[in-house]
Amino acid sequence: MFNDFKEPSEKINELRISNCTGIYAVRSKNRNIFKDVNNEIHKEYQERTIPTPLEEMVKYFVDENVIYIGKGTGNGGLLERLNQEFLHIGNGTFFRTVGAVLLFNPDRGIENTNNYRFDEPEKQAAKDFIENNLEVSYECKHTIHEFFNIYNINIIEKGMIKVNKPIFNIQNNSTPSPSVKRLRNRCLNIAKQNPDIILENKYVQILRAQADNNWCANYMCTTCGAVDLKKALKKNEGHLFSAMMDLSVSELRRFPNYREVTRIAVVYLKLEERFILNQHWPTIFSEIGRAVLL
Repeated sequence: MFNDFKEPSEKINELRISNCTGIYAVRSKNRNIFKDVNNEIHKEYQERTIPTPLEEMVKYFVDENVIYIGKGTGNGGLLERLNQEFLHIGNGTFFRTVGAVLLFNPDRGIENTNNYRFDEPEKQAAKDFIENNLEVSYECKHTIHEFFNIYNINIIEKGMIKVNKPIFNIQNNSTPSPSVKRLRNRCLNIAKQNPDIILENKYVQILRAQADNNWCANYMCTTCGAVDLKKALKKNEGHLFSAMMDLSVSELRRFPNYREVTRIAVVYLKLEERFILNQHWPTIFSEIGRAVLL
């Protein structure tokens, strides 16, 4: 059972040919997939261990690298569920959790905040992370029933979560990850906010001040040295990183001057903050022509 792990795109293609309802398990290709994206989750995942299951529970055990277990039981079967969870087509708990762990910000002011969504390029970055770092295996309903001799798929799913304790599963998990819960709540809180709240953001205020006052934003300027902009950045240096992290890429791109200002602003961040921001804002460092290591 659950021994045919492949990349998500391969499994989705399989289901396009022959769809079914059933249970799926997602595992990491290795234990270091979070090392460069979220140190907190990386440390917890490294330390997370699964005690040897009781003999009667051994059949529920899949793999110590499993990070999520779910089911696809509706009319769309597993194909619809995997499209939701891996491609962000519709609403998927797993995809939302991946985005939260990658420290992405969801859209603000949406009607149903429980189904928060990500804009581009965060959405594409999450899809790339899933495809490059994760594998999935599934079993169809009839196979599961024969193997477990249980005909309630919900009971089987709960039993599998109970034994494997996947780090991304919160419900039915006796030891849910506090980090994952906190990061998901962070996204929920952002989704509840009025979009206009970004006008209170310290970094947004610097972006607007630069435009309104026509401050020089040429980081190679040999005339004034962009002194006014640098003074504003220095004054807010203690709040700069958190303010930048509070913005999504789409929110940042609303300001025509974001490239020029950000090119100078990253100089005022610590090295570890630059690494985190580079993950939080996919493509931005390449857009502004800056390396993380300045």
